[in-house]
Amino acid sequence: MKTINYEGKRYNVPEGWHEVTVEHYQQIHGKTGTALIAGLIGISEDVLSRMPLSLIKDQLNPLIAFIQTEKLD
Repeated sequence: MKTINYEGKRYNVPEGWHEVTVEHYQQIHGKTGTALIAGLIGISEDVLSRMPLSLIKDQLNPLIAFIQTEKLD
């Protein structure tokens, strides 16, 4: 897991499905878009929507790219 900081809070961001517990997966299963990303990192959709694009593009996106590229076994 990597950590990103935003608005004085630290958020743990998984770098692969191997870092997502079964319980966590069950909580986010079926979600899409911002709801999926927010659920994955434990942040509200409102806070996620306020994040600067540069933070999302440069720090968050590279970490969660596994959502689209890794096969969930």
